[in-house]
Amino acid sequence: MNLRWLNLSKRIKKIVAEWKARKLIRDYCMGESGKKPGPKYLNYLLAFLVFGVFAFWMASGYGEMFRNLLLVTAALFVTAYIFNKKEYTRVVEECRNKLAEREFNKRLDKTTGEDVLRILRDKITDAYPAVRDLELKEDMLTGLYENEALAVIYRYVDDEETVGTRDVLYLLHECRRQGIKEVRIFTNGEFGKKAGLLGERYNINLRLYNGFTLKRFIKGSDIYPSNSEIETLLKRESEKRERKIALIKKEILQRNKFKNYLIYSIVLFMLARFGIGNFYWNVSFGLLLLIMGVSSLLLYREKKEEEIVF
Repeated sequence: MNLRWLNLSKRIKKIVAEWKARKLIRDYCMGESGKKPGPKYLNYLLAFLVFGVFAFWMASGYGEMFRNLLLVTAALFVTAYIFNKKEYTRVVEECRNKLAEREFNKRLDKTTGEDVLRILRDKITDAYPAVRDLELKEDMLTGLYENEALAVIYRYVDDEETVGTRDVLYLLHECRRQGIKEVRIFTNGEFGKKAGLLGERYNINLRLYNGFTLKRFIKGSDIYPSNSEIETLLKRESEKRERKIALIKKEILQRNKFKNYLIYSIVLFMLARFGIGNFYWNVSFGLLLLIMGVSSLLLYREKKEEEIVF
């Protein structure tokens, strides 16, 4: 019997721990999305009031009214659960993509151009059978594409910079000098607006691939984080956010601020008493500051008691 209760207790603790972990990630992702929960909860409240009034109006007695309210509450709860689950899935997926993009950019910044070209060589050779004999020579890959000489080039640019027209002209000039007719240029950023038209000047089949396309090419390599690495990043960032919030709460509820909270609360109550300013705002913030002051004092006393224990 004790063993059964022990296993049940462990299972409950595991479920609670998993729920806390999911909530931590959900709160972090919602914070990253910039969406405020207030309007959503207000809509739920308005929907409950509207349907509650309708349920009351349709009821012929108190018993039926109570049943109608239960049905309305259950229906709204199920609807809210479905919509929240869909929103949670979408927000978490967006958050995962942002973290993956951020980590990808960090790794790409630390990766040499030669290593990026080696990854591109493996990816291109596997995906396009028409490409053969790709070899790394100096700062480019050279090989054959359907019996035409091919060059694959990678150019790294800093944030908000582009591969300019002059850079592309120089590369095309070098490729024409070597008799290369097929040129593919990759970058982690963007190209100039007219860069894609320069191939015609040198009678070269030119194709340009910006940072988004580069990411698609080398996705699955060591530079792009795997699903398990993204999960680790998500957990780490959510825990980091939780620690920041805990520090802010600790700072707000320090004992030396109790007197300040109390004084400000009394001032707001006095302003409300004499009709200075908005009565409801003064009372609301006065109560909030009073609660914060009492909480800081209680938490300080609990901490002192814990420190005394030997």
